[in-house]
Amino acid sequence: MRIALLLASLLFAGWVSAGKLERLPQRLITSISAEVTVGADGQLQSIGELSAALDPHMRDLVLAEMRAVQFSPGRLDGRPVSVRTNLSLTLGLRDAAERGNFVLELVDVGTGATMTSRRPPKYPDAMLQQGREAKLMIHLRYDADGRVVDVEIISADLPERHVKRELMRAAHSWRFDPEKVDGVGLAGEAFVPVSFTLDRPTPKFIVRTKSGTRLEFEAEKPREDREAFASALEPQIDEGRVLDIGVAQGGG
Repeated sequence: MRIALLLASLLFAGWVSAGKLERLPQRLITSISAEVTVGADGQLQSIGELSAALDPHMRDLVLAEMRAVQFSPGRLDGRPVSVRTNLSLTLGLRDAAERGNFVLELVDVGTGATMTSRRPPKYPDAMLQQGREAKLMIHLRYDADGRVVDVEIISADLPERHVKRELMRAAHSWRFDPEKVDGVGLAGEAFVPVSFTLDRPTPKFIVRTKSGTRLEFEAEKPREDREAFASALEPQIDEGRVLDIGVAQGGG
């Protein structure tokens, strides 16, 4: 599904400087989410406040895309149930054929719990002194109240003994707002990437639309490096529908 969006400018907001871009280094992504309720029949019943401040035109567009998501009904003990969950749309920005033009497209949709507390782990002193960095993926299990009950490191680019103590301490303090059925939380699981990096924040790309919305994008990560949440629902998007609302442009 592609959305052609009229852009006022595309800025690269780096650590030291910022400047306008006419071509992208790769596809960029951002996410917009809302708390929703999906009925026992798989129909979307309500949409809460969006996670991003959008102008009326962009807001209507995003809400229309959320309403177009199709759900397989949630089930508990074999019976269909109404589920309160977090619905997240991942939007991708890529180059159009004409230089300086961009296309905004819906690339993924997901449901599941939300992380309400996520204290970063302390940088291990030994790694800090050696200037070492690390990337890990951890698997978490949380209970019906959103408390982390189990943490497992499933991949790491260095021996996990260097980071395990600080990582486990931080991860057990994290909290989730789980999916709910009849007001009761559902225990679940999540895969969460963790990075230890030295003074190198993730580059951000700021998009401003002519209709007034400001969105922050970052470079798309490989699927195996992204967060993933278990869900009682199976959302699907209609990839055949194309929504054109103007010619995308970057620059002044």
